[in-house]
Amino acid sequence: MNGLFITGTDTDAGKTMVTAALACGARAMGRSPGILKPVQTGCEVTPNGLRAPDPEFIWSLIGRPDEETVNFCVPYKYERPCSPHLAARDADELITMEHIKERAYPLSQQHKPILVEGAGGLIVPLNDDACMIDLAAHLAYPVLLVARSGLGTLNHTLLSIQAIQQSQIPFAGYVLNDTLPDGDESLIENNIETLESWTGQACLGRLPYLNLNNKETLKQELTAFGERLWDQLQHD
Repeated sequence: MNGLFITGTDTDAGKTMVTAALACGARAMGRSPGILKPVQTGCEVTPNGLRAPDPEFIWSLIGRPDEETVNFCVPYKYERPCSPHLAARDADELITMEHIKERAYPLSQQHKPILVEGAGGLIVPLNDDACMIDLAAHLAYPVLLVARSGLGTLNHTLLSIQAIQQSQIPFAGYVLNDTLPDGDESLIENNIETLESWTGQACLGRLPYLNLNNKETLKQELTAFGERLWDQLQHD
């Protein structure tokens, strides 16, 4: 598998953590992962311009490339934390899938796998005519869906999978993420059973709640999860 489009059921479902796990796992397996964040809103203002927090977090674990590559990998950056279409409108820009694809192709020549991390959920608008799911179809990488493990995930996850299937985009599967440190274990177990029953697909993995303060332990746990996830993806 030479690339994945990682999307979430909604904002803060855990896309960046799962993408980081895949990147760390790929690196541990001797591969050279490339990170593409087509649109990043909520960027930090720095003396050197806008800083995109999601890929920066991943690069902090696998090694940060040079500044030119950093900028190349995030074609659209905006300060305001909002939907991409609104952030672009505020900046008097137009997000186009063609421009993003122009960034994806050269990255795919230098790195394998390419990990494309979306923004928000699948039906988040990029402009007046296209949503994130249209970008996923345009790039043609299999979609990996990241969902919360706890309360409320059934509706979001099932609707997202339905949208992927109706769009006939290759579907790699779904991963659940513990976004809370003290989730209801019986509820989570039932969520997994229900999703597997209704979708006919087994959950590819469940990422436990991780402590972000200890970077070395975090990297070890993400790497281990990433290696297991790659093994699942390559054998399904």
